[in-house]
Amino acid sequence: MKYSVFSKTGTDHESENKENEDAGRIVVNGDYVFSIISDGAGCSDYAKVAALTTVECTARFCFDKGTGFFDIEKRDAIAFDLVCSIQKGLNEKAKALNTELENMPSTLVLLCLDTSKKEYVTIHIGDGLVCKISGENTEIVSLPENGAIKKQTYMVNSLDVMKHLRVKRGEYTDNSM
Repeated sequence: MKYSVFSKTGTDHESENKENEDAGRIVVNGDYVFSIISDGAGCSDYAKVAALTTVECTARFCFDKGTGFFDIEKRDAIAFDLVCSIQKGLNEKAKALNTELENMPSTLVLLCLDTSKKEYVTIHIGDGLVCKISGENTEIVSLPENGAIKKQTYMVNSLDVMKHLRVKRGEYTDNSM
C-alpha cells in the first residue's frame, strides 16, 4: 500500500503571505492505517501549533485505541474519547504557551483503514472534503461543514464540537480511496 500526506497553501494565504497551518501524519499499526490531517485556523496566532497538537494527540490515540473505530458498538464512544483526548492535549499545550484553549482552533479529518477487511471509518470535524475515488467514480463521504459564512467552520477546541462530529463507515477495494 502506498500513502502520503499532501498539503497545499490556499490562495488567500498565498496572497497574504501567510504560513500554511496544516499538519498531517500517517500511523500504521498492524493491519490498520490512520491518515490524519488538521488545519489550524489562520485567525489565531497559535494555528500551526494547534494543528500539530491535534495531529499528535490523534496519532497517539489511534495507535493505542484506533482499532475500536471498527467496532460498531463502540465507535461513537471511541470517537467521543478521541475528541476529549485532543481537547486535553490542546488545553495542556495552551497552558504551556500561557494562553487559553479557545486560542487553539483546528479542524480534523481522520481516515481509518482496516486493510485486512477493506473497511474504512472517517472522523471529520470542520471543513475539508472526504471523497472515495474508485476508477472514474468519485463518491462524497463527508462534506465540509461551514458556519454562517464560507470562511467560518467548526473546530476541535469548540465546546459544542460533538454536535459537529461526523463519523462515517464504508468499504473499499484495492482500486479505491
